[in-house]
Amino acid sequence: MEDYKLFYQNIGSLLLEKDNISDINYIKMSYLKFLFLIGMGSIRLFENEEEYKKQYTLLNKLDALLSLVFKQSFSVLLKTKDLSMSFENFRIEEWVFNDNLSYQNYIKILNSNFDVHLIVNNLEIKNQDFNIIKDIIFIQNAIPLIDKSMHPDLRQAIEDARQMTNKDMKVGSIEEQIIAYHVESKMDYDKIKKLTIYQFRKGLERMSIIKNYQILSTAKYSGMVEFKSPIPYWLSPVDEHDYSDVLMNKSELNEITKKVQSKSM
Repeated sequence: MEDYKLFYQNIGSLLLEKDNISDINYIKMSYLKFLFLIGMGSIRLFENEEEYKKQYTLLNKLDALLSLVFKQSFSVLLKTKDLSMSFENFRIEEWVFNDNLSYQNYIKILNSNFDVHLIVNNLEIKNQDFNIIKDIIFIQNAIPLIDKSMHPDLRQAIEDARQMTNKDMKVGSIEEQIIAYHVESKMDYDKIKKLTIYQFRKGLERMSIIKNYQILSTAKYSGMVEFKSPIPYWLSPVDEHDYSDVLMNKSELNEITKKVQSKSM
């Protein structure tokens, strides 16, 4: 939790979805190269000039995030079949534009079929390795993995629907969340700060499930409220790909259709 703010200030650098872009060249491209070209401005995500300029901060954020994750310095390797260049972290401009030969080689690489790898502790991290590291970062910090089996437009529609449904449910700042965790768990603040982000996020999530279970159970056994489906048990597993809060299945749709048709007759 000590690095919570730093982590969330920079995790956005790994949240860009490459497959949302219809260009087949980008879809085939490795994710790390995709991020690199966005950060260098070669791939333009925004028409608005101010938004476009923000792309140049991407590599700084990715640099800060990976430095936090690896807990050590790393190098960026630009590689073609015949030529390669390595740079300390993503501070490429510090190396390229101060040396004419480096700049010429850099341009040659950019104009070739190149790829981007990382070097950490003398180990070369290639495309698939980086994708695995990305998933590990998400899992270890309780960030839901992208459901790639779902069409991007549907994912966006689900996200929009949830934002609309939860528009009145404002989550407090990290300081307020820590206070809530302390009040509910009775854990000392010093111990909370030593929790991992995963432990903290999952702890808050389970507390919310327990609270909802207690409230709904009290309402059920009072006899004043009747629920159509069973109340989720407080120890039930959390399904990250459960979209029943905003989507309905075929039987539910058929039931609503029958009710509408019967009322219109």
